[in-house]
Amino acid sequence: MLCKVKSAPFSQVMEAVIYGLKQYVADFEFKLNNQDEIKHREQHKEVIESMKSELNSLEKTRAGLFDYLERGIYTENEFLDRKAVYTERIEILKSNILKEQNNEPEEVDYREKIVKFSEVIDSLQNPEIPAKKKNDLLKAIISRIEYDCEDLGAQKGGNISIDIFLN
Repeated sequence: MLCKVKSAPFSQVMEAVIYGLKQYVADFEFKLNNQDEIKHREQHKEVIESMKSELNSLEKTRAGLFDYLERGIYTENEFLDRKAVYTERIEILKSNILKEQNNEPEEVDYREKIVKFSEVIDSLQNPEIPAKKKNDLLKAIISRIEYDCEDLGAQKGGNISIDIFLN
């Protein structure tokens, strides 16, 4: 297979990687301070808690049906009908709670990510750190990097473009 992508000096590629990582740090800082994202997670938790409360209430009401049967307030058929209604509502609510829990926004420790990415950026800029160590640090946070370089013609170099995919 023949690669037709123009090469670029290592220093330019490294600058592009560092720039990309700094963009991620800026994004993490924004998300850390973004009250809308925090509110969204809190609202989601409140919805789940409300559904659990409603579930608890339905289960108590269903349990109370047995008392009505024993006291003769409900006939056996009325009891079975009411119990079926509550059982169905309870099962639907349990299913909805499970769906909400599976869709719960992941809580991310942006402070930890900022520290980790900043350490990687600092190490990439430090010529004293061995290449193996830098490579290991990059592998800890990046799954892959896609590189492209637009050819600007002979003696003009190229425009580097990279996409960084995080672990």
